[in-house]
Amino acid sequence: MPDAELIPLLAKEVVKLRVSSVLNRDTKTYGKQHLLDASEETCWNSDEGAAQWVDLQFDRPVEIFAVHLMCQGGFVPREAKLTAPPPSQATDAPAAAFTFYPDDVNSRQVFTTDAPLRGNHFRLHLSTSSDFFGRVTIYHLQMYGREVVA
Repeated sequence: MPDAELIPLLAKEVVKLRVSSVLNRDTKTYGKQHLLDASEETCWNSDEGAAQWVDLQFDRPVEIFAVHLMCQGGFVPREAKLTAPPPSQATDAPAAAFTFYPDDVNSRQVFTTDAPLRGNHFRLHLSTSSDFFGRVTIYHLQMYGREVVA
């Protein structure tokens, strides 16, 4: 972890979100906006499918050192991987990745890395849900890190 204080990076003003799916296309009840609303009463709920994802596009470069996640027990990804594409799309370099394994519980979980991911665009891949149909339910998502100063 860095010496400097880590800050929450996800805010409606600085990040654009896209998600793989929304349960029954009911974006009002289960849409992506609930990932950032800081309410434990609302959630993003994916539809059925083997692999779900959340895309995060920041308006500035950041370094991510930690992911905070709270899912609905029974609808938890067994594996999660945060990726950042290489700085240049012209390169064959692999995307930087941070893989973690959430427990199938209803409580907040924190996952940290000593090798931060850096960039403006990230994808959180949510694989192999504990739900038989592949649905994922997230009540809380936050990334902690710092802005990259050029």
